[in-house]
Amino acid sequence: MAIAERVYRKLFPASDIETTFAPIEQILERLASGEIDAAIVTLPSDEPSTRVVTLAQERMLVCMRSDDTLAASSAVEASQVTGRLRIFKPPAAQRKAHVNMMKLLEEEGIETGVPLFASAVHGQFEMVEAGLGLTLVREHSDIPEGLVTRPFA
Repeated sequence: MAIAERVYRKLFPASDIETTFAPIEQILERLASGEIDAAIVTLPSDEPSTRVVTLAQERMLVCMRSDDTLAASSAVEASQVTGRLRIFKPPAAQRKAHVNMMKLLEEEGIETGVPLFASAVHGQFEMVEAGLGLTLVREHSDIPEGLVTRPFA
């Protein structure tokens, strides 16, 4: 369970939560139309009719195979992942977040090369396990055996 969902459940224990994987724009449309009362989404969101309350913030960590040479380090330098950090969720799922992340990577001098997209985090893990590249995951993600995460230095 994501950290934001755990926080939400503590704040509103009687509230039901329906997990839906959809582009944020669709979820925000449902919220704006009154179809749902609240949503836990990854920021940014600029939907004018919504009120945003930050429930949690998590660092993004580099996920790699445990036998990767970078796994021996406690943290990785941006230059060490250039060309290797290339597995992402499809941009359509969280377009603004994806654009912001790509800008940040570019500002840090990280070239992603030709990206690979996985519709869910388990797909990202499978691609990493197959040796297709590295991915970014939230700090408190459950990582499959054989993979490890490292923060940026």
